[in-house]
Amino acid sequence: MILLVVLLAVTSVLMKPTWAQEDKGGDMSQVQEAAKHVQEFERTKSLDPLIQAVQALVAAEPGIDALGSTYSQHRQQIGQEWLAVIHDIDQNRDPHFDPSDVPSVNLIPPTAKGVTYPSGVDPNAIPDAKVRAKYVKQLDENKQKTQRFEFQHRLRRLDARVSEGFQNFVMRAYREGEWSELESLLTQSNLTLTRRQDLLDRNRRVGFGK
Repeated sequence: MILLVVLLAVTSVLMKPTWAQEDKGGDMSQVQEAAKHVQEFERTKSLDPLIQAVQALVAAEPGIDALGSTYSQHRQQIGQEWLAVIHDIDQNRDPHFDPSDVPSVNLIPPTAKGVTYPSGVDPNAIPDAKVRAKYVKQLDENKQKTQRFEFQHRLRRLDARVSEGFQNFVMRAYREGEWSELESLLTQSNLTLTRRQDLLDRNRRVGFGK
């Protein structure tokens, strides 16, 4: 009798659905971590938290064979955070960004009374106050341009990664006949109609939702 009870207990543990096993995906704490990283990005505008949010969402994804009454709710929460990341990317993407307009590596200072200074020279080495001030202004403007360029360049690389990541999530987490749930999730998001349609089209192209 005791042996039978032990066997039943072991069997019960082994048959737990994968969404309930935190060490094998489906960890809701990861979804909460992703939400915190999204909020940190919105506060600091540093891309590192947004990248961490993506990593947390990948870790939180349930397997396609996940079972249980909370699976749909779990899937929806993960999807909402994916869309929150995509929304932040769209909100911070500069439509006028020109990747060919690269910042200067070393600015050449203005000529001062016939004296030409080498690029990258310390402003304090320029005795003429007006020329020095002009050079400092150029350095500040180029620094800001460099920061904007790096941010927009990294944001576009992240965008491609996130779009692919959301597509993979949909393919793993949704089954045939559940397309309407995904459409509803997108409709309720803050994404533009163009972006929502693009995400739907991506999954249709790989054969999901036809």
